[in-house]
Amino acid sequence: MNIENLLSGDVLSASGARKLDRIFILAKLDDETSAYCHQLSEQIVDQPIPGYFLYPHITLATLDVPNVDLFVARSAMLFEKMKAFPIYFSEAAFYPNIASVSILPEKKGMLMSAFEKATEVQPECLTKYYDAGPEVYLPHLTLVHNGHLSEDELIESGKKIQKLFRPFDGQVTEIDYSLLKAENQFEIVKQIKLGG
Repeated sequence: MNIENLLSGDVLSASGARKLDRIFILAKLDDETSAYCHQLSEQIVDQPIPGYFLYPHITLATLDVPNVDLFVARSAMLFEKMKAFPIYFSEAAFYPNIASVSILPEKKGMLMSAFEKATEVQPECLTKYYDAGPEVYLPHLTLVHNGHLSEDELIESGKKIQKLFRPFDGQVTEIDYSLLKAENQFEIVKQIKLGG
């Protein structure tokens, strides 16, 4: 492969089709907030869900890119001088249509700035929902989803979080790039610690 193909992202699979890799840009929380999110998750399910959390995070963007290394190098530059920032989880939500129980941070400030950075490098590669812009973007941290629960258990978890949840503060301390390797298997390919 020549350098022009690499830079243009024209990476082909064995079949000759353009090969795309799915990459997630994640806002990782501080240790104390992460531990609290784990506790919330454990309180709303009757048994532990093995290996569910990659770790508590808010997805800033999901993209299908032709060249992961090049995309990460270009995108990461936008976050390298960013400072750690506070977020405020203001409500809990149960979404039957996507079968998940989540907590929602307020959609403002540095969180939205991070979303804009995550979506600006290769907007043509953004997956559905993340390409719709800031008006549609709904930042959330998923506590439980349907991958390990029946529909009834999920509904019960939704009821429990509504009773348990109290608003709380947290902090985003890192931006991570997670590459989908296989179904429910991820590899962190870049971590950017945000300044203090």
